[in-house]
Amino acid sequence: MKNFFLLIFLFSFANSQELLNGYIEAEFTYISPYNSGILDEIYVQKGQEISPEDKLFCVDKALGEADLKIAQNEVNKAKSNYENLIKGKRQSEIFALNAQLNSAKIALENAQKEFFRAQKLFKSNTISKSEFDQKSANFDTAKAKVAEFEAVLQTANLGARDDEIEIAKTNIAIAEQNLEKTKLIFAKNTAVSQHSGQIYDIYFKKGEFVGANSPVLSILEPQNIKVRFFVPQKILAKLKIGDEIGVSCDGCEGEKPAVISYISPSAEFTPPVIYSVASREKMVFMLEATFAPNTEFKPGLGVSVRIK
Repeated sequence: MKNFFLLIFLFSFANSQELLNGYIEAEFTYISPYNSGILDEIYVQKGQEISPEDKLFCVDKALGEADLKIAQNEVNKAKSNYENLIKGKRQSEIFALNAQLNSAKIALENAQKEFFRAQKLFKSNTISKSEFDQKSANFDTAKAKVAEFEAVLQTANLGARDDEIEIAKTNIAIAEQNLEKTKLIFAKNTAVSQHSGQIYDIYFKKGEFVGANSPVLSILEPQNIKVRFFVPQKILAKLKIGDEIGVSCDGCEGEKPAVISYISPSAEFTPPVIYSVASREKMVFMLEATFAPNTEFKPGLGVSVRIK
């Protein structure tokens, strides 16, 4: 294709010292998914004009939503555990402990009465030493049981230990961090445009598997459209980067200004050419020039370039 334009250039230059032939090129922006997966949705169409923040496509939407629910449940579970720890036992559990304590106190009163009665009987040699010892042991056991239930009830009213509460707080922080990470991944699985331009091409269909490095679509941004043309070395010496040129095409309204942005460091020619002083006129250098953002020129369009 380049040789074709070179031939056009050589023909045109022989007839005109001012107008050169060139063609429009473009640099495309290729958009790939953050993660590989099934292409669930495509929100744009080929040729559609887009703006920043427009949704482009989505990969593994259902799977991402399921991961979000799991992560949110983990956060809820960690918070619920923390609330239970700082509140202590539930009211029904406290009621049950109080009932057990009251029963233990009643048992203690009976054991105390039996012990005092046994003391009197033992002093009068009415009961044996072993019987007295048994009553004494029952009394001590009853006192210990009351003390045990009082301690359990006090602990229940206080809630969990400080170290358990700190662990619960850490678990909440970990669960929340995982949720934020899951939200970020889910958000990135929906590609959002960072550019203004036109959807130039779409390479996949809904339901197809897309790799993480595989572009789903390409975007043509107006500022990435440029003209490529060729000049002989005797004209090249008069040009530099930043010089303005005029570009026109069949059917275009007027001439559009462009600025030279690139000058090839090496010459090229249409073979066969034997290098000599006489063949220098056939050697040309490739130049590129950029426009103010516009959508009038399309990639591949043949244009005329006027050196100012």
